Amino acid sequence: FRVYATAADSYRDHSDFLKTRNHYAFLFAIPPTDYKAWAYGLKKAGYATNPQYPQRIIKLIEEYGLNDYTLVALNQLPATTENNIA
Repeated sequence: FRVYATAADSYRDHSDFLKTRNHYAFLFAIPPTDYKAWAYGLKKAGYATNPQYPQRIIKLIEEYGLNDYTLVALNQLPATTENNIA
């Protein structure tokens, strides 16, 4: 576990962690919008030890509409108060 000055620093480090390790490289062939494939891919790569990791992550993403953040970041969805991202 690590401590970061800001949430952004944590997100950046996590992304760098995945991008710089060869056993996660195959994930970057998956579209960033395909959160289900990413969840199962992370499990396959050994990222998580919980056998229910993909299902739990997918449930959280869907329950809280977290994929909207990806869509906004990729300019595929406008940030609005309706999707709670404005």
